[in-house]
Amino acid sequence: MTSDDLVSACLAAVGFPNSNMLTRSIYELSGGELKRVAIASVLALMPKVVIFDEPLAGLDYSSKLKVRDIIKSLSNMGMATIVVSHDFEDIIPVCNRVIGLNQGRVVFDGDPESWEKQKEQENGQ
Repeated sequence: MTSDDLVSACLAAVGFPNSNMLTRSIYELSGGELKRVAIASVLALMPKVVIFDEPLAGLDYSSKLKVRDIIKSLSNMGMATIVVSHDFEDIIPVCNRVIGLNQGRVVFDGDPESWEKQKEQENGQ
């Protein structure tokens, strides 16, 4: 695979197939586009693990869905993905494991459904 092929494949993986991203200035990109290009740049390194730190922060709803779908796709392809987020409601659908921390201590380690049940119980629902 040539470097041009790799760049094209990585851009396609984040939703920019046959795009003009290579000719656009970063100052012209929206926040969601910037996040997706940043993810593509990481994918070009062919990592075994990708760590996302607040990947949905500052994004509009549409961009959140796109980034969330990218994270889920990477996980489905077998890439280890770790997501650090305070945005539980939006990120839980792409998780297969949740580790909850409170003041640096693990207070939960399990599947998303159990996390949701625990949160409901704590809120008296």
